[in-house]
Amino acid sequence: MGTHNLRNTGTVRNIVRRCKHPHYQEVRTGSDIMLLKLNESVPVGRRIQRIGLPLANMNVKDNQMCHVAGWGWTEDSNHVSVDDLRVVHVSVVNQNVCRWQWSNSKWIPHLPANVICAGGYRTLNGACHGDSGGPLVCNGMAAGVVNFGDPDCRDQRFPNIYTDVSKFRPWIDTILRQNGC
Repeated sequence: MGTHNLRNTGTVRNIVRRCKHPHYQEVRTGSDIMLLKLNESVPVGRRIQRIGLPLANMNVKDNQMCHVAGWGWTEDSNHVSVDDLRVVHVSVVNQNVCRWQWSNSKWIPHLPANVICAGGYRTLNGACHGDSGGPLVCNGMAAGVVNFGDPDCRDQRFPNIYTDVSKFRPWIDTILRQNGC
């Protein structure tokens, strides 16, 4: 934590507990979210800051501009992950449009209800391989978690899919109250 370059160590913590959502089966069926408990707290300061979580069942607006960050493949990285964190602007895609676009694919016959669609659709901006688990930040909050998209990241018919954090707030709050899963 606290670095944008993967070659720099930054602050390191070990994971002592993984709390996978109980309904998770696989990426394309929804509930693709996990909480991690670290071995010690993280020092918040100039290089490391916390991000807020959205309220339960908060909805992002169609065409709202958000940011997605990650170290995954880029257009110019020739299918190789990058060392420096990349951030791109993505626009939220209407759920009905997203559902329709993905229904015409061989990968996702039924789009899960607890997702946000943003980027990828009609643009080359969005998440790609290696970005999974990264944040979709809308209005300064962690609105989503990178879930999946078109397998080659280049097909502009398919919006990128993010786990909608707001749909999991009751579960997150329960885990935090119980201090673990």
